[in-house]
Amino acid sequence: MNKKTKMLLAGVVSIIVVTAGIIVISEIHARSKNDNSSPPWSLADFNRGTLTSGNFSLNIVGDANAVLNHGNSSQLAYFNFLPSSNKYTLVYDSATYSRSGRSALEILNFSTIDLKVDYTMNHGNLTESFSLVNMQSNVQSVGMSYYVNVGTLTNVTVSSGNPHNPDNSTLYPSTHGFTETYNFNGANLYMASFRYGVNYTLNWYSMEGVITSDALTFNSNFYNSTSLDLGFSGFSIPPYSNLSLGEVTVSF
Repeated sequence: MNKKTKMLLAGVVSIIVVTAGIIVISEIHARSKNDNSSPPWSLADFNRGTLTSGNFSLNIVGDANAVLNHGNSSQLAYFNFLPSSNKYTLVYDSATYSRSGRSALEILNFSTIDLKVDYTMNHGNLTESFSLVNMQSNVQSVGMSYYVNVGTLTNVTVSSGNPHNPDNSTLYPSTHGFTETYNFNGANLYMASFRYGVNYTLNWYSMEGVITSDALTFNSNFYNSTSLDLGFSGFSIPPYSNLSLGEVTVSF
């Protein structure tokens, strides 16, 4: 093969490589534009609002998330309540607020269920009520999770066992820069009281019978916080029916 032929062949190979690269880049770009894996819901569309009671305010921010604040700056707690399975896709989320500024109703439309969260603030209490609507023609078994993050590393008194005759015990964090997690292995927590300047109590007695997991975590490694995770399952919703799960009350 002479030098001229080698130069011509190298040029052809270069053109092929560049063309292939352009095709691959174009295909990746087209896939990214047509990627339907991300849900149609955007938090930017949510009608955010605030409820107030005395010096306390509750900021409702979407996706069943709410932040309880005391005064203008100190964050007390972050609340989240959502289906625990990833088979649900959030299609739309909306909230309506009362004129009094003390209550709101958030409705989360998922692919097969609707979740309704009713928020009420009154006289030093926050109540969150939860209900589900089966939008399908078949029975649905649903699991939910409730998460509370307290922006303070604090000791917590928990009431476990039978909600009508509970066993009370207080956990004192001693993390030394690590993370402590307490799992109660089906003993069923029904109430948690937070201290060290936070001074509020959560209870969810009306959800008796559907609590399947619970854990309390103290974390002082990257930030000082105390968090509570609750799992609810073992219930089914008939076709096109509404199921009230119960409520969580926060006293402050």
